[in-house]
Amino acid sequence: MGRSYDHRIKILVAASGDPHLFPNLKIPRSTAKQWIKHGVKPVVTLPGATEGEELALKVAQLEKQFAEVDATHRLVVFTFKIFGLQIQYTRLPSEDAKTMLLAAIQGAAKLVPLVICLEAIGLSAARFRAWCVRQRDCRLADQRGCPKLAPARLTTDETSKIRDLVTNPRFAHFSITALATYAKRQALVFASPTSWSRLIRRLGLKRPRYRVHPLKPRVGIRASAPLEIWHLDVTVIRLLDGTRVFVQAVIDNFSRYILACRTTTTYGGASTKALLFEAMAKAKELGCTLLPTVLVDSGTENINADVDELIATGALQRVIAQIEVEFSNSMVEALFRRMKHGYLFLQRLSSAAVVAEHVNFYVREHNDVIPHSALAGATPLEVVTRRWTSEARDALIVQQRVAIENRMASNRSIWCTTCPTLVGN
Repeated sequence: MGRSYDHRIKILVAASGDPHLFPNLKIPRSTAKQWIKHGVKPVVTLPGATEGEELALKVAQLEKQFAEVDATHRLVVFTFKIFGLQIQYTRLPSEDAKTMLLAAIQGAAKLVPLVICLEAIGLSAARFRAWCVRQRDCRLADQRGCPKLAPARLTTDETSKIRDLVTNPRFAHFSITALATYAKRQALVFASPTSWSRLIRRLGLKRPRYRVHPLKPRVGIRASAPLEIWHLDVTVIRLLDGTRVFVQAVIDNFSRYILACRTTTTYGGASTKALLFEAMAKAKELGCTLLPTVLVDSGTENINADVDELIATGALQRVIAQIEVEFSNSMVEALFRRMKHGYLFLQRLSSAAVVAEHVNFYVREHNDVIPHSALAGATPLEVVTRRWTSEARDALIVQQRVAIENRMASNRSIWCTTCPTLVGN
């Protein structure tokens, strides 16, 4: 059975040309299209009755526009929520951006309630009010903003008293909490330690605390000849499987030459004693005629019966760093730092044998190939064998000067037709 519609509905649909003008009536699209196709038909009615039809048409059109805007608003809000594009959790450091956004909100609030405007863009009312407060300039020279907008804020007099207490050397040994409580008990300032800390950070106040450090030696222990002072220490290398390997080395103070180096899975007095024997043999091979002094730390691998037995023979002298002398054992520690971070940690250290292979390679490179800045560009082998002489240093300086002159001559010989150096010539 067919459906019948009021003639006014047909006229409104035909006049608007929109088949979906009345979605609540569920008019078939084909039926509405036929009404639009045949156009508006004349109808005999009372005078003035068409005014109601015009109003109904406007209402229907406005309802449709409202539905479209509402759907678009919901889509935008849901998109922001899904992708996290919420202004509530975004910082806007630019004052110009805040000013423009506030102007847009205030303009929209003339037509739409403010609560709806803030909800649409995801901005909280508290943050909106805070921005509005900052936009109001206060003409008081000693105030950051109008004190009437934040009546609980510290006054200028209270701020001045807090500044005096914090920077006074008399109270340098007071903590901030104790100082805030002291100010309350003296009826000076009644504020929480949190307010004190916030004010100190904002004003950049510094407590009058100047720690007096004892003087430390700027330059470490230095030998006057090769093979005179040795440094001995051990470092730990962790393999890929989590096990540990110990690298122990003896380095000469004057030449930075590594006299002996061992890679073991354990460490102790016997290992240290064997390493010192290797170092003594290498020093004898290099022509050592001095009684060397070995600088060690107070570790158990250095202070034990095995090493004491070797020291008792008179072949070596042992000195404990920072106990018997004020100097540290940093030279050998610097060697381990360069060895590990400059080479070993860049390799796949899968076993103790692999570590030993890489350590031996680095020791050879350190002794024979790598120039040392503390040795004026010489290698440790050249210094310990006394092959690095003043003539060699002077020859290197001459070569540098010649290279600089050649570089300048090469650059000056290059020119083009638009070269700025030719202007005015």
